[in-house]
Amino acid sequence: MKPFIAASGTLFLLLFMLGCTLENNKYTPLSLPDSEQLQRDLATLDWVFTPVDPKNTTESFASAQKSIDSLKRRFPEISQASNVSAHLGYLSKPVLKQSAEVGSKVDQTFTNPRLVWIITLSDIVRQSSGPPGAPRKQSNELNILVDAKTSDYLMEFIWTR
Repeated sequence: MKPFIAASGTLFLLLFMLGCTLENNKYTPLSLPDSEQLQRDLATLDWVFTPVDPKNTTESFASAQKSIDSLKRRFPEISQASNVSAHLGYLSKPVLKQSAEVGSKVDQTFTNPRLVWIITLSDIVRQSSGPPGAPRKQSNELNILVDAKTSDYLMEFIWTR
């Protein structure tokens, strides 16, 4: 009887460890979209995204996993996404800085390059916004910007590719 209990306990422990490993790998940074595609897409909207390799920076930042975990309450659909990718980089919108320099009141969040995680969730259906009567498009990609140092939510956007 004792060998059976020991074997059962060992099997349970192995299954538990396998489950933890699979869960931890669920949010491994993927290439959907890749950093270069993301950079090009953002440039079409006057955003500047400069990818940063997490392994080659001396700046301190929260891990991709911590940033994703910080979003789970606000975005429960994270668990339903077929893929989750995380891209670290500096994001800014130079036109905001130019507007601020000539005296316009602007949101200062992205006037200077800010280290962010861009968390991309695929197969999350969202509809574009706009004024009443404007044509709407559906997207199956949700992008969430998270401050890379604090894991604080900054904003979200969709692509209608």
